[in-house]
Amino acid sequence: MEVTSAYVESKLKRMGFVSKILALIALVFCVLFAVAGFIKIIDGVYGITSVDPHMQVGWLQAFFLVNRFVCAASLSFVCFVIFRMFADVGKAVSPFCKKQARRLLLAAITMIVFTIAITVVYNETAIAIIVTPSLAGIANMGYVNQWTIPVSYIVSTAFLFILYALFKYGILLQEVSDDTV
Repeated sequence: MEVTSAYVESKLKRMGFVSKILALIALVFCVLFAVAGFIKIIDGVYGITSVDPHMQVGWLQAFFLVNRFVCAASLSFVCFVIFRMFADVGKAVSPFCKKQARRLLLAAITMIVFTIAITVVYNETAIAIIVTPSLAGIANMGYVNQWTIPVSYIVSTAFLFILYALFKYGILLQEVSDDTV
């Protein structure tokens, strides 16, 4: 099959359209995660006045509230980074450039922050029992005897680091290719 300039242009045009659609989807998720974070903050502020047993310690409640905000903000930021990547590809910017690789690295590091924060969210009651000795009685009722580790987020973070490594390798191959031509 002979590759003509018209064929390449049609493929680039299609890739630009798909990239714009994917950028729009990433932007929608960015907004959804930001709204979810705002709702979690309102819920957390409301929880200060609740009778939930592990919320009796003010600084612990504030820590959990900030942690939930970090979860939403970091996931929203990752979606925004992905949005910027797809938006650039939609403008016919090469995906294998240092700017895109840095964005992937930033997204991967942000996912580490998110994974740590979401682990705390999943284990809030267990943490409250450890930090607040007066709550040790509910541990005897079997309320919290296990910790939750979010493996799916750990895998997602590893996937972003793998993509970063692939993009760095793509940049290297593109530089070698440019040097030979």
